[in-house]
Amino acid sequence: MAQTKEQKLARRKNRRKQSKMAGFCTEHPLRPVVFGHTMCEPCLEDHRVKSRQRYKNLKISVLEHYGKACVCCGEDHFEFLSIEHSRGDGQKHSSKKIKMPFYCWLKKKNFPQDLGLTVLCFNCNCAKGFSGYCPHEREKNGQ
Repeated sequence: MAQTKEQKLARRKNRRKQSKMAGFCTEHPLRPVVFGHTMCEPCLEDHRVKSRQRYKNLKISVLEHYGKACVCCGEDHFEFLSIEHSRGDGQKHSSKKIKMPFYCWLKKKNFPQDLGLTVLCFNCNCAKGFSGYCPHEREKNGQ
């Protein structure tokens, strides 16, 4: 007698549960898991690669919405760019308060414009955070 789709799913779920309980990868039942994880090394590495790519795509979509370059120095390599709270109220959006990573929250909220967010490169953002100003601003003003 042939199994129904639901029976096959239940059987697979049970098999995955047994593998997990025995300390083996749920995708490759003969491979032991990496300590502290539920996956074998190849599955874990594949997961890491996919996760990095998802984050990269998310960051690019956020930066494309708020600006593709640093508003201070013009740096346009996305690897160096970040979102800055120009009003200095970044504590309101700490991950502890919004319960998810900031870029995910921005996308979920459809990229709100009323938060005073700008794009800055890491150097300009750190300089403003540590010194209260960016050296580029002083150069522009001739100081």
